[in-house]
Amino acid sequence: MKAEPTFEQLERRRFIRRRITLTLAVLCVALGFAALVIPPDTPQDTAIPRGFIGIGLLLAGLFLALFSRALP
Repeated sequence: MKAEPTFEQLERRRFIRRRITLTLAVLCVALGFAALVIPPDTPQDTAIPRGFIGIGLLLAGLFLALFSRALP
């Protein structure tokens, strides 16, 4: 039988999970902003999907950041 994890072990795991989730959130937001940097002479066929991808990454980063606060 496995022993129950101690309170310190549970807190350490929670800290690691939150840190990883927040790191992913910041990475998504940074990639979203990078995708939204579209030069004015970019063809519309490229600019529109890139804009949607950028907004999607920003929203994913927002939800990951909110999710990291909701982790038990």
